[in-house]
Amino acid sequence: MLALDILRWPGVNQAFLFSFVLTTAMSLVVIPVGKRRKFDRKATWGEAMIAAAYIFLVLFLAFGVVPHQFIDHADKELGWRKDKLVYGPFDILKSDTVGGSFPI
Repeated sequence: MLALDILRWPGVNQAFLFSFVLTTAMSLVVIPVGKRRKFDRKATWGEAMIAAAYIFLVLFLAFGVVPHQFIDHADKELGWRKDKLVYGPFDILKSDTVGGSFPI
């Protein structure tokens, strides 16, 4: 029996991972479909509408769902919030206005 449950580990967020993998897979499916199509063949109205709906769904996932799931995961499970600033190792990126040595 393992002492580490991989599905409850803080780095695993199933919603983020699923949306990221789905978006990547949907984006990569376009390449073989585009290569299979003849260059001089024009798209029909139905093909254009299906392609537009597909691309809308991919862009909605890529720019809406995936960032939301990552921000939700970083805030709740990883504890990366606005009040917990990370200035790098030994605070090398801490601004001189807040007591550091990094000039801004």
